[in-house]
Amino acid sequence: MVRLALACFWPMTRTPVGRQTFAVIDTTALRHNYACLRAAAGDDVAVMAIVKANAYGHGAAVVAPVLQEAGADWFGVATVGEAVELRSCGIERPILVLTGANAGEVSVLLKQRLAVAVLHEEMASELSAAAAGANLPIHLKIDTGMGRLGVRPEELPSLLTALRSLGNLTVDGVFSHFGNADDVNQDFSDSQIARFEEALQIIAAQGFAPRWVHLANSAATIARPDARYAMIRPGIALYGIAPAGVAHTDSGKQLRPVMRLTTRIVQIKELPAEYPVSYAQTFITRRPSRIAVLPIGYADGYGRSLSNKGHVLVRGKRAPVVGNVCMDLTMIDVTDVEGAALADEVVLWGEQDQARLTVDEIAAWQGTISYEVVNRIGKRVPRLVQP
Repeated sequence: MVRLALACFWPMTRTPVGRQTFAVIDTTALRHNYACLRAAAGDDVAVMAIVKANAYGHGAAVVAPVLQEAGADWFGVATVGEAVELRSCGIERPILVLTGANAGEVSVLLKQRLAVAVLHEEMASELSAAAAGANLPIHLKIDTGMGRLGVRPEELPSLLTALRSLGNLTVDGVFSHFGNADDVNQDFSDSQIARFEEALQIIAAQGFAPRWVHLANSAATIARPDARYAMIRPGIALYGIAPAGVAHTDSGKQLRPVMRLTTRIVQIKELPAEYPVSYAQTFITRRPSRIAVLPIGYADGYGRSLSNKGHVLVRGKRAPVVGNVCMDLTMIDVTDVEGAALADEVVLWGEQDQARLTVDEIAAWQGTISYEVVNRIGKRVPRLVQP
């Protein structure tokens, strides 16, 4: 049975009427993945569940309450707005805004009891002034080689001196980010850990003792015990997608996909040979064909790059995407799917009748990564909760 997740609650016990395109979220799989990652890290290591970007497209309002009930110690988001959404959904655990904030957001940080990443000295001064004497918990972001956000270890002494003089920013945590997110068993990752250790030594020498030291992402949670520190930050693995570098490991193989993307056939066209399908006539039938129309398109996150490349499942068999994927519609060839009919379920990824299409396959057809595939699924696609 599935239920529709609306806002921050799940009030429906039947499939809603209307456009039959859904992302079915398997909360049993979600809890299983959380338990696997928790076990890999050990009981003495806290878990920050990363639910930014609408929980990697899975629906933060669905995912976060399940993970809170499962025991997640922290939640990580990219923006203050995402954090506010979590609070409105009943999330009481600590939340870290990973990409920092500006002075105009400080009142919300304080009201919603949020911790925020401090990325550089100027941000520290701005946040401190806006807090007007109120204490604000912060996590220092260290750039250990990513070249993106944060301060390099050699810049830390100046920042720490400034924090001591500001007085109202409490250094509750310190963290960094691996530059090789999928495969952390590399020399570059080793160098990042060494740089992080250098930063920790500088922080300790300056008299700071942050409680929450965190570096490990999904891959490092599984493969790098030396990167787990006080807390891990799993993201993609929570959703059952194993990072490439650890997919072959026992822990990687234990993960279960959380999202199953489905729709239903809204029309079947009986077309003669040499008949064009969709915009720009990129597909011409070579034989009399049965072309099924699906109510999903690139506006829903099913990428246009899947045109004439992707496959879907119908009655447990693969059917190719034909013609250009449209904004709201996609066409598939069901000529070789015996009995294919109006209203048949179509699986864009997931399982059907012992057959499976994985997100990794979709990503390969699109020339991208699995993270992007699931993140693209927009909010106009309802999330159906499967307990």
